[in-house]
Amino acid sequence: MQSALRSRQFQRFSGLSLGKVYKVYPESCMVDVMMFDGSLLRQVQVMTSFASSRTGVVNLPVSDYKEEMIEKDFPLEKAKQNESEVFAVVAFLGGTPMRPVVLGFLFPEETELLCGKEQKGNEDGSMFLWKHESNVYVRVAKGSTPEIEISHPSGLLIKVGSDTERAEISNWDKTLRPFKWKDPTNNTESPSPYVHLYHPSGTYFTIDKDGNVEVYVVGDVNETVEGDVTRVIKGSLSETVEVNKTLQVNGDVIRTITGTLTETIEDNVTRTLKGNVQETIEGNLDETVEGAKTETVANAWQRLSDTSIKDTAPSIEHN
Repeated sequence: MQSALRSRQFQRFSGLSLGKVYKVYPESCMVDVMMFDGSLLRQVQVMTSFASSRTGVVNLPVSDYKEEMIEKDFPLEKAKQNESEVFAVVAFLGGTPMRPVVLGFLFPEETELLCGKEQKGNEDGSMFLWKHESNVYVRVAKGSTPEIEISHPSGLLIKVGSDTERAEISNWDKTLRPFKWKDPTNNTESPSPYVHLYHPSGTYFTIDKDGNVEVYVVGDVNETVEGDVTRVIKGSLSETVEVNKTLQVNGDVIRTITGTLTETIEDNVTRTLKGNVQETIEGNLDETVEGAKTETVANAWQRLSDTSIKDTAPSIEHN
């Protein structure tokens, strides 16, 4: 498209013209533009969809050339591989060269983002794709289930859709400008980031760069699971409950402990068992009771031993 526009002769002040951006001023939302006739427009304001002294949208496209554009022998030549060119549409308010405004930007002929109908989710051209120069991008597409993806060049992916895989994005000129989601400088995954969700109440959820998770909850936690829950903890589990803990299980409880179980209870223990209790201890059982111990059995009490039963106490009474 731009090659066809270059072949035409544009009058400098004929209303709308096309040029190449070679410098941006993010602090003022302005750009420098080299027009196709070789003239330079400096610090031209860029129009955006909405702007005020408090609100607006700012995301100036940044040119990226291996050498300064205006220092090239042919600064308006087509960008080479790994370069990034930006075309600006310039209007001259009142037809005067003293009042240029950039109305918007045109995609170059070769770009990573322009996808054809063979791209998943873009069969009708409705796929939304926003990409930052850091290769952070957002993708929204239709399908059997609408999808939204937020991708970070480290490999971090937030996705809502019919699967958990990162959608492969195939741009129209993929052999020339393949779509890249990794670090744009070396095409490798960026260092792992932090993921942090903070609530004004003080509750927060954090995943650090090593994959550790920290959850801090200021209020109560209510969890209702109607299906099965499987928890696999390959490291240590430390649980501290500073008030009460109530556990109600309507079915069976099976605990398998391959290591050592140490329980320290500093207050009273009350256990009510309405069914039978069967304990199988394959090793030794040592009980130390520093206070009094009372056992009350309503029915028969039977003790069996393959060797002997020994009771040792200052005083033993059998009724």
